[in-house]
Amino acid sequence: MVKWVAPTTEPSSLILGYLLEVNRGFLGSDFLQVYDGSQDNNNLEFSVQGLTNGLYYTFRAYSVNFNGVSIASNEATYYACTSPT
Repeated sequence: MVKWVAPTTEPSSLILGYLLEVNRGFLGSDFLQVYDGSQDNNNLEFSVQGLTNGLYYTFRAYSVNFNGVSIASNEATYYACTSPT
């Protein structure tokens, strides 16, 4: 589950939603959009499917408003693993 917080530099009521991208960490790989919540400003999390245990993944988010898409958030890198039982 990837979670993010609403930006504090703009009134959150002006934000229409969010986009989430992932880089799967392979040499030469690009960021790919995995979530389009551009019309849902209430959702601040997304469960990314298809991750492989033992690999690192880098995520970044964008906010969307009437002017378009923001610059990317700071990147966050996580190691995929199985949840403990």
